[in-house]
Amino acid sequence: MTLGAGAYEYCYLPETDYRKPYSKDTALNRIAADANAMKALAKYAPAIAGIAASGDPELGANTLEDISHKGFLPFEPEKLGQAVEELSELAVG
Repeated sequence: MTLGAGAYEYCYLPETDYRKPYSKDTALNRIAADANAMKALAKYAPAIAGIAASGDPELGANTLEDISHKGFLPFEPEKLGQAVEELSELAVG
C-alpha cells in the first residue's frame, strides 16, 4: 500500500485489552506501582504483597508465575491463583 501526503485515521480493535495489564506474567515491581493491584494481591497472598512492597529489585523482577514455583516462599498456591484471577480483571485508566 502506498499513501500520499496527508492526514490519515485508522480505526481498529486491538486483540488485547490494554486496560487490563495484569496477568501471571506481570512482575512484582509493576504490581507494587499500583495501589489497587497491591490491595488485590494482599487480600490473597499478603507475604507476596509484602515482597512486592519491599522494593527489592531482585525479587521484584519475578513474575507471579515465577513466584508460584518458589516453594520456599510463604503462600498458598491456590490463593496466589485467586490473586492472579482478580488481578487479570483489574482495569486501569
